[in-house]
Amino acid sequence: MRCPDTLAIKNRLKESKDKLLHKSIEWILQDPQYLDWRNGDDVCLLWIKGGAGKGKTMMSIGLIERLSLLQDESTVVTYFFCQNADYELNTIEAILKGLILQLVNQQKELKISLRSRWDTTNERFKEEITSWRALWDIFLEMLEHCKCKRVYVVVDALDECQDDG
Repeated sequence: MRCPDTLAIKNRLKESKDKLLHKSIEWILQDPQYLDWRNGDDVCLLWIKGGAGKGKTMMSIGLIERLSLLQDESTVVTYFFCQNADYELNTIEAILKGLILQLVNQQKELKISLRSRWDTTNERFKEEITSWRALWDIFLEMLEHCKCKRVYVVVDALDECQDDG
């Protein structure tokens, strides 16, 4: 299951774009809607929207880094950065693979969701897991088995994904 290294992508974006100024995101960290999202017990969506070049990616990087500071055994932070010009970074399959890899790297016991689909005799997956539907099922299964109280999923530039129907 080939997938991009999301940490390397985050670091590359952080270096290639304008420098992240941590003080520039302080305002959102105090915003009541953000605090409700971050601390809420319900599954909910925080959607940051704005025009091109308004700093959404840098804000996402800053929020990921702040959420990661809160990370302990009860919290997982996963993320993905979509990029229109890169096929490996602009499909739903790529997003799901990246999120799955991060979950596995942070919660080793979640590998069971992949191992249960692996055919050790033929050294391949028993089923086709490259479709977004199969990957989505794996991701949901991992979230269901995750022992963490809180899982943050950040997807930047989702509008840059290819819509293959």
